[in-house]
Amino acid sequence: MTGDKSLEEPGRAIREKKDSRAIFTTARSGNRISSVTVWLGEGRGKKERRINLTNAQGAFLFHLPFPNADSMSTAAIMEKAGVEESYSPEILDLVEMLEENGVIEVHADPRRDNE
Repeated sequence: MTGDKSLEEPGRAIREKKDSRAIFTTARSGNRISSVTVWLGEGRGKKERRINLTNAQGAFLFHLPFPNADSMSTAAIMEKAGVEESYSPEILDLVEMLEENGVIEVHADPRRDNE
């Protein structure tokens, strides 16, 4: 899924999308997300897609910026969450899937503009 995507893709920063219709369920430990439920479709044809997360994915999403916060790079979120770089392939797959389903939004990373 990730192909040749890099953890520090130039100019990319992400955050949760406002009104994404996704439900983030917090783990009992309170320091990670255990699952994400995404609603696809409209009206009676609406379908639920539940994604159970690994510990690394859950920690990453727990630190995903809210819709009203500044976007962050994937690498910065992983660092903040304490997720090792060896988990980057599964994190990048998750980010791609959440972007495709309208749960997160991608912005230009303003810190990269001056480079």
